[in-house]
Amino acid sequence: RPHSSQLPSLSQHRWHEKGVVGPAHTMQAEPQAAELQAVTVTGPCSAAELGSTLPFEHVVAWSMQSRHRPPSDVEEAALRDAPITLQTLSAVREKPLVNLANLTGPQEDVAAAEVEAFARVGGRAIVSASVPGAGGACSASCLASLCRRTKLRVIMTVGWASARELPPPPPDDEAEDPALDSLLRSLLEGEEDGSGGAAVRAGALGVLPLTPGHARLLEVLAAAHVRSGAPLFCSLPAGGAASADAAESSGAAAVASLDALSAAGVDMRRVVVAHAQTLLGAPAALRALLATGARLCFTGAGMGWSVPGACASDHPWLSPPSDEELAAALARLCAEGYADRLLLSLGVSSRLQLASCGGGGFGFLQRAFLPRARRHGLSAADEERITTSNAAALLCYWTPPPPPERTVRHWSCDACHRGYVEAVNEAEALPEDRVYFEKFSYRYCSTACLGAHRRAEFVQPFSTPPPPE
Repeated sequence: RPHSSQLPSLSQHRWHEKGVVGPAHTMQAEPQAAELQAVTVTGPCSAAELGSTLPFEHVVAWSMQSRHRPPSDVEEAALRDAPITLQTLSAVREKPLVNLANLTGPQEDVAAAEVEAFARVGGRAIVSASVPGAGGACSASCLASLCRRTKLRVIMTVGWASARELPPPPPDDEAEDPALDSLLRSLLEGEEDGSGGAAVRAGALGVLPLTPGHARLLEVLAAAHVRSGAPLFCSLPAGGAASADAAESSGAAAVASLDALSAAGVDMRRVVVAHAQTLLGAPAALRALLATGARLCFTGAGMGWSVPGACASDHPWLSPPSDEELAAALARLCAEGYADRLLLSLGVSSRLQLASCGGGGFGFLQRAFLPRARRHGLSAADEERITTSNAAALLCYWTPPPPPERTVRHWSCDACHRGYVEAVNEAEALPEDRVYFEKFSYRYCSTACLGAHRRAEFVQPFSTPPPPE
């Protein structure tokens, strides 16, 4: 029996081949309550990682040319193809639907510079609501690249904004709907982004117009939500209404669509109604929407020239709410107890909203609008709800799968004889796996146990009380 002075130096391990007591076998990790996560284009993330969120935006390479109004005279014909410059800015503001440049989103380089303004004011995540029929389908590779460049979390929406865009229904009632198949593949499997990395998954469904004539689109989006749990984005007409009566009618049609979603099994807490500011002039309709349980997203701050669907100079629409009116309305709704149901976004859908074209840019809410709302009485707690926690509660729907089984071996301390497990493969080691120490062929769970055995000059058999955990 060697003297302690002749012993080799102490070695410390998390994983080692020596001293194994039991055979290797697979072991399921301890079940824990899974935290719901949001699905971004670069992978799932927690609510804390989302942070301040813009929940309804068109970010890169979008197209709103379906809203284009053909020119009616020579002056408008010149404006149609003109770039947006200091010389043309006033004319484009007057007739935003005539100018094609205003209706076409920037490419990735410009878009990255624009959304970085949101990151500079503390923004962390953006929902891209571009789908065929509303902004055009923004490619997964483009959004993933934008996410990597800006370090923002980007959630991709999948779906359509018009029944005309849907794949045809199956000829047989028993067959799976190809439209539903397409949505579920995007949500559950994703698509390659061309970089050779993980597939890019969509993290939201939409955008359902809350107007008559979209029964099949409603049915398909509702079925995809029920199968996946993904949040569902809906939209009021972005251009507003021509009168207060028309706004009430628009609200009634929206409530009917939301009731149909609820009847189809949709969780109304995961439903968003965008462009809610278009009903500020119809308070009864607005409260009827709130009564459905859906969340209302207010957009349009910083757009004093026109709402997206109207031309300021020649359309008889209701005037869009000013920033002052919108800020006061939000503060009032929060004071009435609706703060946990409200969201706030810019709803970018024209170049005039971008900083590079004279607009407020993606940082406008934090920089200019929210201070205005605070002056109207919006509390810090309610501000956090409408900018951060409500979006997280909406977007975090995905339950991560349980961790895979790992191959482990049992071992016991040669001094106190308490039992432990270790991973056979070092890559499967967990932080909570016990650190152990070795001398000769002995293994110990602590330096206290090793010291006790050393003082006994490594006599066998040996036993000592286990150290406190």
